[in-house]
Amino acid sequence: MSWFTAYGNFDDQQNKAVLAEVARSLRPDGRFLVELNNRDWIVRNFQPHRATQAGDDFMIDQSPPPDPLTGRVTTRRTIIRGGAVRHTSYSVRMFTFTELRDWLLDAGFSVVDGYDERGEPLAMDSRRMIVVARR
Repeated sequence: MSWFTAYGNFDDQQNKAVLAEVARSLRPDGRFLVELNNRDWIVRNFQPHRATQAGDDFMIDQSPPPDPLTGRVTTRRTIIRGGAVRHTSYSVRMFTFTELRDWLLDAGFSVVDGYDERGEPLAMDSRRMIVVARR
């Protein structure tokens, strides 16, 4: 299981290698669940700035729109905790269902289904994407 957009942090070759290794390690009929952002929803509802406050501490994320050539979103995160400021950044690959489905099939899975965060069939307006791949 890979939850909360934990999949997609590597480059495409490494991300595909992760899927191949998962498929190799599962028994026949084993399942792999992936929960991540639905790229289609992100593109339509993109917000370049997000701030979260907990007491006197803040976390501020700044992101340009997803790169249409790489499918990646790179975020600059500023954390203000106890008056100290720290900056970091991270990049994550955003997938359409069909793209991730094809990668999973290429990796050796036989059936791939898509659902939203409520367990309903995936739709364009689904905020989250849950992919169930069966070996």
